[in-house]
Amino acid sequence: ELHIEQGPILEEEGVPVGVVEGIVAISWSRLTLHGVQDHAGPTPMRMRRDALVAAAEVVTGVREIPRRIQGNIVATAGRLDVMPNIANAIPGQVAMSIDLRDPDEHNITRALGMVVDGIAVDEIRQALTTFSHAREDGDEECALVLETAAGYAPTLGILGAVLGLIRVMENLATPAGVGAGIAVAFVATVYGVGAANLVLLPLASRLRAMGRTASLTRELIIEGAVVLRRAAHPRLVEAYLGGFLRSRPSARARGAA
Repeated sequence: ELHIEQGPILEEEGVPVGVVEGIVAISWSRLTLHGVQDHAGPTPMRMRRDALVAAAEVVTGVREIPRRIQGNIVATAGRLDVMPNIANAIPGQVAMSIDLRDPDEHNITRALGMVVDGIAVDEIRQALTTFSHAREDGDEECALVLETAAGYAPTLGILGAVLGLIRVMENLATPAGVGAGIAVAFVATVYGVGAANLVLLPLASRLRAMGRTASLTRELIIEGAVVLRRAAHPRLVEAYLGGFLRSRPSARARGAA
C-alpha cells in the first residue's frame, strides 16, 4: 500500500521511495501546572507563582528529551491552554500536551520519566510540603490525645478518692473499716496524678519530639529534592544540606523546650 510521506526526510535526501520498517509507539500526555493567578501590575516579581513560566521550563525540557535519549525519538509540546489567558493577569494554571513518538517503546518509557523529572522546582516543593504538613498535623493529633487523657486522669483519681471517703463515712462506727476507705482515697488520688504526670504527659512530649524529628527529616528531603532538581554540583549539595542541618536546632533541644 502506497502512502505519501508526511515528513520531509525523503525529499531532503533526494530518495523517490522508502520502505516502512515499523510503526512508532505513541504516548500522549496532558500536564496541568498550578500557580497563583494575580494582577500583572501590583504583584512584585519575587512574589509571583507564574504557571506559564513553569510551563515554559517544561517545554524546554521536552525539547531536550530527544537529545538526551538520541535515536529516532521525537517530542512535542503542541498545545498550551493558559488560564485566564489575558494580558494583564499572571497565569494561574496551564494545561499542556506532550506528544512522544519512537519506534522503540522503551525509549517512550524513559522519556516519560524525564518529563516527570522536569517538573518545576516550585511544583516539587509545593507537593512535598503539602504532604509534610499533613503528616505534622497527624503527629500533633496523637500528642493531643495523650495530653487530653492526662487532663482527665486526676479527675478520675479525685472520683476514686470520693468513693473512698464515702466508704469511710459508712464505716465510722467500725474503726477497722475506716482505714481501708482512707487507703482507697489516697491510692486513687496517687494513681490519677501519677498516670497524668508520669505516663501520659511524658508520652505526649515524646511523641511531639519524634514528630519534630520526622518533620525535620522531611524538610531535609524536600530541600535535597529541590537542589537535585536544579542539577547542582554534588559538593554544593553536600554543603547546602550540611548548612541546612546546622541551622536547625537539634530535635532533642526542641523536645526539651
